Amino acid sequence: MQDLSVILVAGGQGVRMGGIKKHLLPLLGVPVLLYSLQEFASLPCLKEVVIVTQPDDFPTIRMLLQDLKLSVPVHLTAGGADRRQSAANGFFCLSEQNGLVAIHDAARPLIQKEDILRTAEAARKYGAAVLAAPVKDPIKIAGEDMVICQTPARE
Repeated sequence: MQDLSVILVAGGQGVRMGGIKKHLLPLLGVPVLLYSLQEFASLPCLKEVVIVTQPDDFPTIRMLLQDLKLSVPVHLTAGGADRRQSAANGFFCLSEQNGLVAIHDAARPLIQKEDILRTAEAARKYGAAVLAAPVKDPIKIAGEDMVICQTPARE
């Protein structure tokens, strides 16, 4: 497997959750961010990690990282005005510009090693890849008058 760097995007300010930052919330006593980080860290092809977050979270995340004792370098960088800018900030922080780069939302803790490897292999083969899951909730499309006009099939 080709070398892999990961950008964990954790730059949210928790606006929709009343100031609570999802990536730092405990899930079964462990901050959500650490679930994804540990899955990526278990990969032998992992070469470095960039965590994109708000600067006021740096001390908390540094403390969490000390307890993990990861075998790859971990860099912290500030998030941008939106997710696209945060991901770009992560790219600028990478020390190696060769190999594959995975971008993962740190507030999504259920990523699995097998899915990471399968997506990385697809990216190597095709030049880029996205890991996605089918939509389970109904989606409604509204017209300009805000009246629902369509419900797309979920399959």
